[in-house]
Amino acid sequence: MPAEELALPKVVFDCNVFLQALVNPHGPAGRCKQLVDRSELELYVSEEVLREVTEVLSRPSHKRLMPTLTLELVEAFLADVQLKAICLKNVPEEYRFERDPKDACYLNLAIVANARFIVSRDNDLLDLMKPTTETASAFQQRYPFLKIITPLDLLLIVETK
Repeated sequence: MPAEELALPKVVFDCNVFLQALVNPHGPAGRCKQLVDRSELELYVSEEVLREVTEVLSRPSHKRLMPTLTLELVEAFLADVQLKAICLKNVPEEYRFERDPKDACYLNLAIVANARFIVSRDNDLLDLMKPTTETASAFQQRYPFLKIITPLDLLLIVETK
């Protein structure tokens, strides 16, 4: 069996997947995080991604909508992510994402980590997998190893192996 078939799938979660995993541990994003917890996926983060996740999870608007989202819960969740993920420092810009420059950090992290999947519900990212635009086609040709999928799609792939 080739070594890549034995290796854990390398993944990058976008910010909203982290938020959804924290808020609903039994939903699709939460179940994806559980795969990381059980060492069935190799999760990659970067300092930039961790800063964004920290900022998003700490927003007062989220706390108003979800009173259970306490500072202690957020800190414990982030500590757990940092314990279980591989953090890459100083991720270079390999790909410039004009459509949504804030999402470029996830793309560049996945490219540098040689990740198999970016897990997201962000249409800007997911549209890169649709061969309907020149940008998407060029991205797929340049990075054929990388797939951008939803949490539910990841569960279907990993849990049916």
